[in-house]
Amino acid sequence: MVIGAPFAEPGAASARASPQVTVIIATYNRSGALRYAISSVLAQTYRDFELLVVGDACTDDSASVAAEFADPRVRWHNLSTNCGNQFGPNNHGLGQARGRYIAYLGHDDLWHRDHLATLVGAIEAHEADLVFSLTLEIGPPEKPTRHVLGLCPDGVYHWSIWAPPSAWLHRHDVVGRMGAWRDYQSMVVPTDVEFLARAFEQHMHIVPVAELTTFKLTSVQRTKAYLDRAGDEQKEWWGRLQREDDLRYREMLAVLADYARRHLDSTSRFALPSRSTSGSLVDAFRVRRGLPPAPRRPGVQVAPLFTDRAALRFLNSDGDIAPAQDRNTLHGSGDVPADGLFVGLNWHSLEMDLEGRKWRWMDRNAEIVVTRPTGRSRRLAVELAPGPGFAGREARLVLRDANGEIIAGMPINEGGTFAFDVPLPAGAGATFFLDAEGGGSLIPEDPRVLNFRVFGLSWAD
Repeated sequence: MVIGAPFAEPGAASARASPQVTVIIATYNRSGALRYAISSVLAQTYRDFELLVVGDACTDDSASVAAEFADPRVRWHNLSTNCGNQFGPNNHGLGQARGRYIAYLGHDDLWHRDHLATLVGAIEAHEADLVFSLTLEIGPPEKPTRHVLGLCPDGVYHWSIWAPPSAWLHRHDVVGRMGAWRDYQSMVVPTDVEFLARAFEQHMHIVPVAELTTFKLTSVQRTKAYLDRAGDEQKEWWGRLQREDDLRYREMLAVLADYARRHLDSTSRFALPSRSTSGSLVDAFRVRRGLPPAPRRPGVQVAPLFTDRAALRFLNSDGDIAPAQDRNTLHGSGDVPADGLFVGLNWHSLEMDLEGRKWRWMDRNAEIVVTRPTGRSRRLAVELAPGPGFAGREARLVLRDANGEIIAGMPINEGGTFAFDVPLPAGAGATFFLDAEGGGSLIPEDPRVLNFRVFGLSWAD
């Protein structure tokens, strides 16, 4: 099935000592991309390897591209019959391989110069059967996505984490123990997926390596990729790998940033505890560090919450139970709205059910902050449901003013929207307190008193 011969002098390959690593590149009519794949192999800092470039019955100039390198470690083989998949060229390469270890490189893909050194060090240090590095999967120019393949968060390989063959290094004898690559037409899953799955099922010692050394420009994401003979993307990325020493670091940061954009809950953000008072957080930090709280300094003026836009922002995040228009004004402008309605201190964290409905459990003296009140009476609508804190007793909700006087209250037997008449004093702001009467029971394994679940606050008039 082989047409062609090694580019080394006859007998030179067999005269040399067997290399530690055999690299196999399976290729089919992608000479432009192939040039850069070969370049990335020959640029390895680990030098003890041979490179078998195996064409799947190529009809283009791939043989000439391989010959251009004039490197005795590079040998070209071309199958006489097209297999239509890498399993054929890979198995042929395995039959010719002399190395103790086997590495694969897709003809579309590239290696960082430390790829082989990293994986050989890992497979020997761990006495592993197969190791793989992290792969940066690079989307096409029209969809410039980035994904990291082969990431094992706990450092252990688990079924069915995927790493592409370009990131693998395995012992040569693995094939003797578990069998060669299988014909893709004989099974449902792709042949490379099946090879890794079979290694796992046969209890091969598989070790992930937390180093980014492989750059994958997969043809599946590029329409009619096999009609592109130029390899312009590979040329660009190979140039960057040569010029930019910090490319791996910056690309990993880009992947992390993209993940954070899609999963906002993964980003670290400051959260203001509900039972905070002026200076209490720093005092708590001091105690945690082994210091006593600092004495209170006389004359320090405490800013009321309705003037503290930073605190209000932390307490009223996106999608919270305060009116959306008021929250948008708070977060998007330099001012607070007139008669703005906000959650203050003494509320438990925002929660959400499977249908996406959000609520907060009330703590004792849950604050409702009004910014720039207009001095008129308004009806406060509270959408809520009684919780398990009442344990079968009558559920009663009350509203107090800043002096602690009850200005409204009513019994609540079931969920719904309940309205209170609230006289608003004119001025910079006002604070009211929602509270429960008759509740207070705890439920197992929850330190909160779950009296009322509040879904929303609004003005009813």
